[in-house]
Amino acid sequence: MDIDRNRYRFGLLGSSAAAVLVLVAIVLGQEKNKPAGAAGAPQISSVFPPGAQRGTTVPIEIKGKNLAGVAELRFSRSGVHTEKLEAKGADRLQATVSVDPDAELKTIELRALSGDGLSNVKLFRIDDLPQQNETAAKNDTLSDAQPIDYPVAVNGQLSAADIDCYRIHVAKK
Repeated sequence: MDIDRNRYRFGLLGSSAAAVLVLVAIVLGQEKNKPAGAAGAPQISSVFPPGAQRGTTVPIEIKGKNLAGVAELRFSRSGVHTEKLEAKGADRLQATVSVDPDAELKTIELRALSGDGLSNVKLFRIDDLPQQNETAAKNDTLSDAQPIDYPVAVNGQLSAADIDCYRIHVAKK
């Protein structure tokens, strides 16, 4: 009886090891059969601006890796559409995105799709506020503060040790 039990145990171990070897062979075979020049699934590191006002069309820039073959942008909710999409090398996309006037106000997911797969998720905010991007001009001192009109959502990007200053104009009631 003990001999039969040991045979059963070794049979299970052998079956498990064989299954693992088959899986490894499949994965290696898929890598080997990958078309020449295939870069892998797209990876998004940043989206700027990270959102848009309802009822507007905005240009956005997407940075990352393996972006040259991206065929479309996918959003997790309806009401957001890609009007134009152009690769600017392997690490940058330029897109024009339109947001329906009745799109739901919320943060949604954005992904890039290529023949090599689907990218990681980046968040994209649908807002009811007008959007204003940080200007390329320096705005790192109070004397160089970028003027903005209230109410507004300001889209900016901080780098290491970056300071951004804004001069907010608020209308008197």
